[in-house]
Amino acid sequence: PMKKKSWSQDIVISIFLLALSGFLIFHAVTVQSAEARQFPILILLIFAALAAAMLVNGIRYSRAAARGEARFKIMWWEEIKFALLVFVFIVVYVVAVDLVGFIIPSLLFTAGLMWFNYARNKLALILVPCGLVGFLYVLFTFILKTKMP
Repeated sequence: PMKKKSWSQDIVISIFLLALSGFLIFHAVTVQSAEARQFPILILLIFAALAAAMLVNGIRYSRAAARGEARFKIMWWEEIKFALLVFVFIVVYVVAVDLVGFIIPSLLFTAGLMWFNYARNKLALILVPCGLVGFLYVLFTFILKTKMP
């Protein structure tokens, strides 16, 4: 019987991250102005480089596992659910900012993340989001003279 090849989860995840980086870089180049796209492209190139390093590491690990020198560690839902839920929360936040504007989604996002991280002090759940959003609003609107979404 032929032995089934196994891939490290890092290979699949890094390929997805490289594809996402490529899509976002393409989007930045085609949609944003030259000045606005410099920083996002820099961050995305660093992100892509880290994903490429993860891919190389995953390939090495898979080859070592095929030779019997290493064993795969399977990620279970309990280990990754927090990160995935925060990712979904961030996606919902980004969509909400685009639809509603900055202030309300940012207040809810900050309070929601605090609650998700077991902050239960009601005063803190009100003051921290208001202070953060107020600070960012003043910083961008009055100091940097930028229009908020």
